[in-house]
Amino acid sequence: MSCNRNCINCQKEYCTKVYRDSSRYCNRSEEAKQHNRDYQKKKRDEAKKQGLCIVCRKKSKSHGAKCYECYLRQKRYDRQKYDGRRQRWKDNGKCYFCGKDVVHGKKVCADHYQRLIRNTETCNSHKNTRTARMREKNEMQILWKRN
Repeated sequence: MSCNRNCINCQKEYCTKVYRDSSRYCNRSEEAKQHNRDYQKKKRDEAKKQGLCIVCRKKSKSHGAKCYECYLRQKRYDRQKYDGRRQRWKDNGKCYFCGKDVVHGKKVCADHYQRLIRNTETCNSHKNTRTARMREKNEMQILWKRN
């Protein structure tokens, strides 16, 4: 019944049940969990006051409250987490951004479709956007070639 993968992120019911039952944190009392949360918060606050990274507590912070390495590690984790979710939504015909039902013939829901249209119109109306500058540059090159 093993899936030969990292069972923490596995979607199989058997693997998640085994992990959940074997986790020491889940089997603790609510008072012990609250004590652990308070202790971790106190340690994070102390590290923040001293100007250290709140994750590793070794290096000085440079990206918010985290050092560069911890910041990159969190970004990689978030990217894997959300890319996997988005890919499942996309494969199942759901909105790429939120997972709701899509508008017929589109890849996004009605709310995000309206946002994308509004953002595109705003971008096209401004002259200082990168796309507008590139379009203007290309038009100038065409005019120079004609002359």
